[in-house]
Amino acid sequence: MTNKFQPNWSISPGDSIQKLLELKNISLDDFAYSIGEKPSMVDSLINNSCQIDETVAQTLSVTLGSSPAYWLNISKVYNEWSKSRIDADKDLWLKDLPLNFMESNGWVDSKTDRYEECLKFFDIKSVGEFKNKYDQLHNEFAFRKSSAFSEEFGATIAWLRKGEIEANKQVTTKWDPEQVTKKLDDLKQISRVKSPKQFIPRLTSLCNALGISLVILRAPKGCRASGASKFISNSKAMILLSFRYLTDDQFWFTFFHELGHLVMHPEVALFLEANSEVQNDFELEANLFAGELLVPSEFYPVLKKTRGKKSILKLAQELGISPGILVGQMQFAGITKPSYYNHYKRRYNWDEINQTS
Repeated sequence: MTNKFQPNWSISPGDSIQKLLELKNISLDDFAYSIGEKPSMVDSLINNSCQIDETVAQTLSVTLGSSPAYWLNISKVYNEWSKSRIDADKDLWLKDLPLNFMESNGWVDSKTDRYEECLKFFDIKSVGEFKNKYDQLHNEFAFRKSSAFSEEFGATIAWLRKGEIEANKQVTTKWDPEQVTKKLDDLKQISRVKSPKQFIPRLTSLCNALGISLVILRAPKGCRASGASKFISNSKAMILLSFRYLTDDQFWFTFFHELGHLVMHPEVALFLEANSEVQNDFELEANLFAGELLVPSEFYPVLKKTRGKKSILKLAQELGISPGILVGQMQFAGITKPSYYNHYKRRYNWDEINQTS
């Protein structure tokens, strides 16, 4: 029977060199001196970033043993195996991303190599770098049992990344939570403006003046997030909204919920919201922040008695919010059933939302 080299891939060429050096009690510096190379060359052999050609194979054979053919063969097979693994990783990675959506919405160029376009989109050089960059985030949200990350991780990460790209294009002042607190009523008043074509530019402009990049971005299929917030630098915050439910009550509550996270929880790297999120203390505090701003607790005795068109319109005007937001808060608090008064909510579509971009 002909013996054929069958590699065990716990051992790479670099591992083989390192084990032989240990067996022969040769230091890396001594090895570099014996083969007449710089330590950096030895490092590249150990980490498999240096191609083993005939000259290098001959040197390894003389210094460490085995034939030059052995070193050439182990290098060749390892390189082929590495390439197949890299190609498989590429395919799996691209399959997990919402590529059709990304291309049709201009996030990446559909006319160029998909892999290269996605590397450019995520500002990375390899799939391995993507994993290093985002796996910790994925594990953190899995630990929190975040439904927004439960299955379609690629779609959610793509949405977040596009949000960051758009946020970095906006010119903002330096983030100042005290100024944000002073402008809460101004932000709230914008909620009464009916058309997204009017209120989105106003809201974005005021947010920019407070150190916040506001990005409204349709989410790809599989991304169930309604909003996200994070600091993209020490002086710049981001609020990312998907307009998922296309109603004024959901939009504005989500906006102020995310704003609450920025004001109260600046130490947390990222908040990502979906309606079925486990309600930890951070989420409950952000809910209270948004709810108290929209309908202060002192108005709850009146809110509990509010019924019918006149009382809804009157209280909404007194609070400085739209009737739809008021109804949303009544439903959220359990004062009225989710099926009641929904005709007061303003409903939008992406055609009118996109007119603001």
